[in-house]
Amino acid sequence: MLSPILEGEADFHFLTVLPEGKGFLTIPHRGDTFDSVDLVEPNGERRELLELPGYSIGQTVYSPTGHLIYARFPGGLWAVPFSLDELAVTGEAFPLAPGAGDLAMGHDGTLAYVMRLPPIESEIAVLNRTGQIESTIGEPTRGLYPTPALSPDGETVAVAVAGGKGFDLWLFDVGGGPGRRLTFFEARQIWHPAWTPDGAEIYFPLWNSSEDFKIMRTPAAAGATSEEVAVGSWSPTFTNDGRTMVYNARSAGFNWDLWMRGVDEDGPGTPLLTDPGWEIYAALSPDNRFLAYSLDGQVLVRSFPGMEGPWQVGPGHVPIWSPAGDRLFYLNGEDMMEARFRADPELRFESPQKLFSFVSSPSEQGVPPSFSVTPDGERFIMVRPLEPPPGIVVVQNWLGTLE
Repeated sequence: MLSPILEGEADFHFLTVLPEGKGFLTIPHRGDTFDSVDLVEPNGERRELLELPGYSIGQTVYSPTGHLIYARFPGGLWAVPFSLDELAVTGEAFPLAPGAGDLAMGHDGTLAYVMRLPPIESEIAVLNRTGQIESTIGEPTRGLYPTPALSPDGETVAVAVAGGKGFDLWLFDVGGGPGRRLTFFEARQIWHPAWTPDGAEIYFPLWNSSEDFKIMRTPAAAGATSEEVAVGSWSPTFTNDGRTMVYNARSAGFNWDLWMRGVDEDGPGTPLLTDPGWEIYAALSPDNRFLAYSLDGQVLVRSFPGMEGPWQVGPGHVPIWSPAGDRLFYLNGEDMMEARFRADPELRFESPQKLFSFVSSPSEQGVPPSFSVTPDGERFIMVRPLEPPPGIVVVQNWLGTLE
């Protein structure tokens, strides 16, 4: 059985085998949309079973009750009558579990699912090197996203906040007081904001389901207008003079490459690294000599701009240099890691050491939490939850519960 990737498709998501050897279900990834369920028959032929323009479809499973159950975002779990004999949808879809997300179906028809995380109450915390919380910033806020960005002067934290209709950037003063809203996009997703070295602007990735990822910038002064900078993903890292940025750009096969461009230039930049895979979360050293990034769960470092290397630091993601440039911090799961670094007479990282463990507020699948480092290099800005996330729901005879 073989089904080729068609023009305009990047890959397939959420493969689910149908019983009796009838083939399998999959979600084609077209651009940035996941809005249809396709059936791949045993002979390799593929056809569309279900299409929901404007929505994203997650895991789809076959229920012995004669239904397909799928996760629809937004909207939770839905079910639609489906004939295994005809391999066709035979009725109208109906809601099953609002607010639910990932799901699984047992052979006996038992349904299990995880509630999609609603915006929960969290707070911005300041931790020392042992992981002890020394203080908090602002007031506890519902919907704080765990990718805070501290301004270069250490006085303001930019962070995405999820509201009822989507995400926007908010600013919180380290000295205290309530947060203030900076943007009004109500976007499907915003994460990993980044300040320019002079603290005048904030760059951030913006995504809505009908558009590609794009990098936006907005003045740090509230009330100003945001503008599009480049099509890509995740916020850039800047040279210390603020004139050049390194950022992600999509390439064939749904890979993410590293590119470089002048901040005030128009059009595409210059490719830095175009190897297969996801080279993401770039971070330039304070002296502009080295570029750290994540690839396949590993933190790597190359020279900049020559890109010699790479040198492997250790397993993890989202590397951040200390302000002095002598250490590299990154997360490995819930562990804060530190690797001491020297460049002369040759590049060398000492064995990474665990500083502490920290449970961040939940984030979207595939978007790890992040953190910021204070200007003295001794403290960390992170977002912690103040209430437990919902758990797994198990339902027997799910169809009977709707009668």
